[in-house]
Amino acid sequence: MLKSFLAILVSTSVIAGSHWDRFRGNEFNTGILEKDISSFTAELENRSLWTYKTNGLIWATAVHDPEGNIYIGSVDKKLYSLDKSGSLRWSYELFDRADSLIDSASLYYDSSLVVAPGGDGFLHGVDPKTGQRKWVFEADGVDENSHQGGVIVNSFEGNVTKGPNGLIYAGSDNGYMYAVDKEGNKKWAYRTEMMIWSSPAFANSTDETQWMIFGSLDKKLHLVDQNTGKEIDVFNARAEIKASPLVEYQNGVAYIYVGDAQGDFYKFKIKKKKNGELKLEKVWRKNVGQEIYGSATIDESKVYVGSLNGNFYAFDKSKGKKQWVYRTYSTISSSPIRTGNNLIFGARNGKMYVLNSNTGERVYSFKTQESVVKSNLDASPMVTQDGYIINGAYSGIVYGIPFEYCLKNNSDSRCEYEGSEDIPQVVQGLEDGTYFYNITRDGIISDEAKNLDLTAPIQLKLIAIKNGKYRSKAAINPLGLKVRLNGEKVKFRVSSDGEFLNILPNPSFSSKDSGTLEIRGTYYNKTHWLMDRSKYLFLPKIRASISLEFNSESDKSSEAFEGLFDSDKVVGIRSMYLFQPKSLETYIPAAMDGQYFVMKMFDLNPDTNEFFALVKPASFNNGVFSEMKADNKTFILKGIKAGNELKMSGTFKLSAMGGTIPFNKANFNIKLDGERIKNGLMHVEANCLGIEGNGEEFSFAPAIIFETCDHKLRMIGLGRFDAQTQSFASGLNISVEDKLISIQGAAEVGGQLSVIHKTSDETKLLSSEFIEKGSEISVNLESVEIGEVFIIFGGKVEKIKL
Repeated sequence: MLKSFLAILVSTSVIAGSHWDRFRGNEFNTGILEKDISSFTAELENRSLWTYKTNGLIWATAVHDPEGNIYIGSVDKKLYSLDKSGSLRWSYELFDRADSLIDSASLYYDSSLVVAPGGDGFLHGVDPKTGQRKWVFEADGVDENSHQGGVIVNSFEGNVTKGPNGLIYAGSDNGYMYAVDKEGNKKWAYRTEMMIWSSPAFANSTDETQWMIFGSLDKKLHLVDQNTGKEIDVFNARAEIKASPLVEYQNGVAYIYVGDAQGDFYKFKIKKKKNGELKLEKVWRKNVGQEIYGSATIDESKVYVGSLNGNFYAFDKSKGKKQWVYRTYSTISSSPIRTGNNLIFGARNGKMYVLNSNTGERVYSFKTQESVVKSNLDASPMVTQDGYIINGAYSGIVYGIPFEYCLKNNSDSRCEYEGSEDIPQVVQGLEDGTYFYNITRDGIISDEAKNLDLTAPIQLKLIAIKNGKYRSKAAINPLGLKVRLNGEKVKFRVSSDGEFLNILPNPSFSSKDSGTLEIRGTYYNKTHWLMDRSKYLFLPKIRASISLEFNSESDKSSEAFEGLFDSDKVVGIRSMYLFQPKSLETYIPAAMDGQYFVMKMFDLNPDTNEFFALVKPASFNNGVFSEMKADNKTFILKGIKAGNELKMSGTFKLSAMGGTIPFNKANFNIKLDGERIKNGLMHVEANCLGIEGNGEEFSFAPAIIFETCDHKLRMIGLGRFDAQTQSFASGLNISVEDKLISIQGAAEVGGQLSVIHKTSDETKLLSSEFIEKGSEISVNLESVEIGEVFIIFGGKVEKIKL
């Protein structure tokens, strides 16, 4: 799950390559492009930007072949091959499993093979010319039913690479590092105690012992024989290692650079003991205060790396002394590339940065999107030999940006220049005080709060200025906070990272609520997760007054949603994405964005506008939702209709990519814009102690818990999802004798059959199971005394009154 790329370093010299075939460009993970692209792109005529849109967020780093063809994976379960102009050559689709996404870099092995890491638990060997499957290799330990449940998985989330011996290496969420030959046959497997997201780096060909080195979420750095998988040495960092280590040789000695989840950045050397055995020996360690998620790059004297704290660092290689820091005020998960004196990386604010490696000054940055939602450039960039920066965003868009674009187009407002920090635009010019900016439904940050939806949360972001300085770590103190609308108390929640205040409709606002929102309380400056818990007294004050204006049209009677309650209509849900709290963007976005559901709404009460909805797991292919087998992901929501908006609430459990979050409170909001369903909103809460990881040994570090959870150990977040209507008719033959229901169904396709019991007091799910095509089952209702029973399959609903 980490990203970036390029080059080969032997001793202190760099050897050029003709293409970027893997995550970091070579077997040493140096991320260096020897060709200084700034020197030759300056002479080129103006070249245009290009983009290509996929259907899911992109976390994977792109690679390319000697002809310039690009290979990049998406959460939409596909590997894409684009030509150098950004046009589609072909796409390859993974198997239809619950976690079938690609969120790591593929490997261009040679002209006959590309290897894609699948969330479905397979390595996929693909023909780079045609996109046809050549072979698959399956990771150990998980059957298909377990994988569909999403709790314990064998997903390949680590980047795939190639060793000097020609073997293919890939880490799995089942804890194994695999060595596979070019035909997809397993040569060996080495087991760690937790998921492996790190891509291994290797010894050079002259080293007597042919070792490889990689990190694991078991908090250890593993030194292993690349030919046999035999363990050589292990270093316990006591914090998860997700980054890929960098190897550099100096005077015949191998040095390793890597960061961890605790914010420690290490330099090691591989020392040969008297008995000939190799040992990892720490040279120095520096702490930056927050997780180092991406990998590093180097030059002759410095090593460079970014952190989730938003800072990009240059350290002296010999002693680890800090040389300079560039502040983006936005999380950096991306791994940098170095080309000449230029460092290139992306950040969560959607900007691609180019820095001068000598001074740490910005050469330029390019903003890919205005939205604060899904603009993340957490994938690492790749630079082609002809000077195009290729990077994928959470929006699902692949960008091709000529290196010289901003240098020749300084009138483009997306290009910004100079300075050693990049303070957000909304902060510039503000005087001392606290401000709340509204995040619109489309994800744009604004000082206005107009045309607000009646059933959707109002999202407000805190910005604090003190002594003329932007306090980027400011967090709302939830204790003693007072929020009133027109003098009356309103329901609110502070996101568990403290950066957002969400005003919740209960059950909806009305246009007459338009007026003034008053906020009073205090805030603190986040420094350390433990110390922050003692900062709730004597804090700087929050005082804000915001004028609100609700959409007066949305509370009028509307028949807009009536078609959704037809027997053959369902709503498809995809691209679920939580951006509050910010830490979730590092841990679960790909897992959520890879989930699809179909929702059947029925039993609308015309007097009260109440209804309930059954939500079932689905797959999404070629624009069509199809039900799939994952019984533990079926749940019920209660709903209310307000004009052209629907608000639904309930509880559900999301299991994917080896993690489970039990949301004990969840609100979903959908708005109709003409005949189109506009992007939905969701507000969720979960007990942090109930969050589970992959395997029994999983546990969150305290720093991560307090980064993600509030003072009551609740994970409180807000996010987005996309929805669309679809016809979904299915044939069922139902016969009832006494309380035994016989169902002959799925004449055309298989699907999820659910039985719901509804009384005047409650609505609950009695059973839910996947029916194969043409099968027959029976449901016994002897325990059900009164009420109504609904048999639901696809878009068809059969009601039985007891």
